[in-house]
Amino acid sequence: MASATGATCSTRPSASATRTACCSSLLLGFDGWVYACHGFSNDSAVEGKDGAKVVMHSGNTFRFKPDGSHAEQFTHGQVNPFGQTFDAYGNVYNADCHSKPITQLLRGAYYSSFGKPHDGLGFGPDMVHQYRGSTALCGLTYNAADHFPPQYRDTMFLGDVVYSCINYFRIERKGGTYTATQQPDFMTSDDPWFRPVTLQVGPDGALYVADFYNKIIGHYEGAADPPRPRPRARPHLADRLEGD
Repeated sequence: MASATGATCSTRPSASATRTACCSSLLLGFDGWVYACHGFSNDSAVEGKDGAKVVMHSGNTFRFKPDGSHAEQFTHGQVNPFGQTFDAYGNVYNADCHSKPITQLLRGAYYSSFGKPHDGLGFGPDMVHQYRGSTALCGLTYNAADHFPPQYRDTMFLGDVVYSCINYFRIERKGGTYTATQQPDFMTSDDPWFRPVTLQVGPDGALYVADFYNKIIGHYEGAADPPRPRPRARPHLADRLEGD
């Protein structure tokens, strides 16, 4: 794939890979780089116009200049990252779809995966040490707005598409890194088709939710279920909370 800027990306998915496992979650950073996730069980090469190439297999993150002039690896490892966000200080975080709800991405760090080694210095630190939920996690976003009650300030929201809910986490600094502690769910639904795949806090302070809204959420379910219904994506807006 070639962009209008001249940068190129080629991906060779495995037989079991899904679209969520390709390059995803593009996010323009405060530093002028575009940050991206690379998902599970794919081989990809991203090349800038200067010839610098990033070659990746399965979970990784990378970044590139908006004009396509340069691309580089940002972090190594993870299983299937999908969804990224920045905090108010420009730190970048993502969600990994296999029980790593939130990870602070440190440039050059290696993160635990399925059998991938680290670089000899050990893996990057985990932020979440206890999590109740599924492994299908996505749409991470940081909330710095004061639109909601004070307890939601400087927290993170995360979509859980299996349990049809939106998690939220308190973020605390511990030395040079951060920890995330899960709180009671921000939003739940009794509709099992509710699939919050992308979350964003808008300039108005409201939380915008993209709902994939489909019965089947995993490609592995197709053989065991009737024909897959056509997805009916729906937007949601959480702009007010009652109480304090």
